[in-house]
Amino acid sequence: MYLNKKNFSFFLLWLVLTSSAPFIFYLWPFHPHKILIFTGLVIFILMITKIPKLSKFDVGLLGVIFIQILYLTFCLVYRNDSSYINIVIQLVSLVITIQFILDHIGFSAFVKSYINIILIMGIGGVITFFVHYFVGIHPIFSVYYTDLKATHFLGLTSTNVFIDGDFRFMRFAGFFDEPGRYALFSIFAIILNKVYFNNRRVELLLILVTIFSFSFAGYVNLIVYYLFFMLKKSNLKYFIVSLLIVFAAVFYLNTSNNPSLKLVKKYTIERFALDDSGQLSNNNRTEHEEYNKIIFQKYPLLGSTKKENKVRGSNLYAIIAEHGVIGSFFYYLFLVYMIIISLKLDRRIRFILIKIIMLILLNVYHRPELGGLLMNLIFVSIILHYKYYLKQINNSLLDKKRLQLN
Repeated sequence: MYLNKKNFSFFLLWLVLTSSAPFIFYLWPFHPHKILIFTGLVIFILMITKIPKLSKFDVGLLGVIFIQILYLTFCLVYRNDSSYINIVIQLVSLVITIQFILDHIGFSAFVKSYINIILIMGIGGVITFFVHYFVGIHPIFSVYYTDLKATHFLGLTSTNVFIDGDFRFMRFAGFFDEPGRYALFSIFAIILNKVYFNNRRVELLLILVTIFSFSFAGYVNLIVYYLFFMLKKSNLKYFIVSLLIVFAAVFYLNTSNNPSLKLVKKYTIERFALDDSGQLSNNNRTEHEEYNKIIFQKYPLLGSTKKENKVRGSNLYAIIAEHGVIGSFFYYLFLVYMIIISLKLDRRIRFILIKIIMLILLNVYHRPELGGLLMNLIFVSIILHYKYYLKQINNSLLDKKRLQLN
């Protein structure tokens, strides 16, 4: 009975999480995402209230969320912008979901399920990549997530980069809107695996599937992660061999006249090419970044409301243009809280958490929108792990003190 109830809790949680962004399902035809999310949250509340004694909600974490809600309420009143209501509702939903996980699943089990889902999506994407490359497949259906960009559902994965014909190529996105989004959440799966389980086999599998997303930001994150957590004298030779293989592949693609390989080059190494100004020549965010930069310069403190300007996403200035310097502080308050926690840890553990924070901050350039229910749950998972570590240390010190007094 207990197992059935726990399986139902997992199913219900992921039904809610996958019914909203960053997952792409809510854009599928006739997907009742609003009904599923609302019904799921109501069931969360009913299941929580049936428990005689709720699991203890971390006071510091609750304080962070409460401060964010207070600031958003101020913005709602000051600016008379109803879009802030949606963000407040998201944070209230986060509190409900955290309590539900604490009472019915446990964060360690939640993290494991998240890692498994990301890994399964990655394996499905890699299988689809090779099937399409050698045999060829056709999209089952396509949906537009912007006016110009479509995502194609291929069965085991989806993609917004799909080439068919004499040469076949695709960049899998899992069930997110684009490959870069999958790479981002895969990086977080790698981080959570390191924090909670340190499972080397899972770590290598996640790295392998992420490589096939052909995400520039993903590659940068993987390289930094390798330097931070994996590079040792004992495996330095493998790192050198990998570099030599990469250099050989780049040389071969650069010198080949094969039309198919030229397309491979376009979607791989040319993504790293620089123009005369030193910027990435294939950076499709430059125009949006310049647009947001002008908005930020005009509204540096509190940012621009959506009524005044439509801020363009996925670039360095996206968050500070929308929220300003002050608003961005509250937007990234979970990261600020992580830094505060790190100051209380012993030197070795603090160094690990600081490296994790640096790895997270790497994504601000390409994908600064580190919000939403799933992303916040990832941050909460990291925070609770290190808060638990602090609690264990404090209890150990207290026990030692009691022994000394006795």
